[in-house]
Amino acid sequence: MKNLIILLLLLIPVSLYAQTIIPIEQLSSQLKREDTPKYFKDVNGIYDKFLGDWKYEDPSNSSTYLEISIIKLERQPSLNHFYDEIYIEFEYVENGNTVYDSSTYSDERVKSMISGLIKISNPFNTVCLMSYNEPTNIPWSYKAYKDCLSPSLTIEHVNEIDMNNGQRTYLKWDVCYVVDPAQGEVWPFKIPNHIELERI
Repeated sequence: MKNLIILLLLLIPVSLYAQTIIPIEQLSSQLKREDTPKYFKDVNGIYDKFLGDWKYEDPSNSSTYLEISIIKLERQPSLNHFYDEIYIEFEYVENGNTVYDSSTYSDERVKSMISGLIKISNPFNTVCLMSYNEPTNIPWSYKAYKDCLSPSLTIEHVNEIDMNNGQRTYLKWDVCYVVDPAQGEVWPFKIPNHIELERI
């Protein structure tokens, strides 16, 4: 009897922390179901194509560029669930002057600047929706507008096949932020909002 009680006491914490592992690409279809703890894990390596170093260079000015490193974080807590997510470390240089260099920020601040989860995945491209924040001195605020949580960043991993040039792989970077000029609002961010980055 004593052994049975000890065994039950050992199993209770395990059952409290038990969770179902679900592939991250099923996030949108599974999140709305029952509220039991889930771990949305990158079991199929969906994020792998994003990981590493990427660069955008202004075609008219090679001294203006954005270099990013995409890193995966595993088992990040949020409410009842855990997620594998990605975040971006970045350096933005404009006309040879460093505007932002996230290597000078604390780790927690970097992770909260640009981070996010998978949105859509198919054999040709994968889209991640990211929270977006630049350390700008222009005031801005979060807004919701149509399909855009403003500000947000969508990065899309694209594989293009061109009969003349072969295969091209790149990231499309699109920042969504709603500006209301009637309210005196201006675009608050310095990093270009619609660019393509090549792997370096």
